[in-house]
Amino acid sequence: MADTQVAEMWPVPKFHFVVNVDGTEISFQEVSGLDQETDIMEYRDGDSPVFSTIKQPGLVKFTNIVCKKGIYQGDARLTDLFQALIKDKARYHNQARMEIKIQLLDELAAPVITWTARNCFPVKMQGTDLKSDASEVSIETIEFAIEGLEAEYA
Repeated sequence: MADTQVAEMWPVPKFHFVVNVDGTEISFQEVSGLDQETDIMEYRDGDSPVFSTIKQPGLVKFTNIVCKKGIYQGDARLTDLFQALIKDKARYHNQARMEIKIQLLDELAAPVITWTARNCFPVKMQGTDLKSDASEVSIETIEFAIEGLEAEYA
């Protein structure tokens, strides 16, 4: 894409997104952890005339996805996801794990980027903090371990 075309476009804001956890759309306030990195493997032969190592890419690592949402009366979906792990750990050991899709949307609600996280399972559930002098919305947090992350641009 030419630089002149980029200058005529606007960057996509990050506040309009949709999250689908294992087939269920859940409204979140915040999603983080769409990170990937690779280890660096260093090696040097003992008889190499160069006094430095060679570097090559190693294993790919994915950070956990962290999702935060407001607590609504009667909405126990996140707690239910985590409780399912506690009650049926065999499901997660047998690779019957979840898929999470996160879509960044444009002003017409069309997907701009779709991230698909594979082989996910919940690893942490955090309830809200309580303060008697605060006028804030109560937020719950769930964290998912993932084994793969793909990004598809529209």
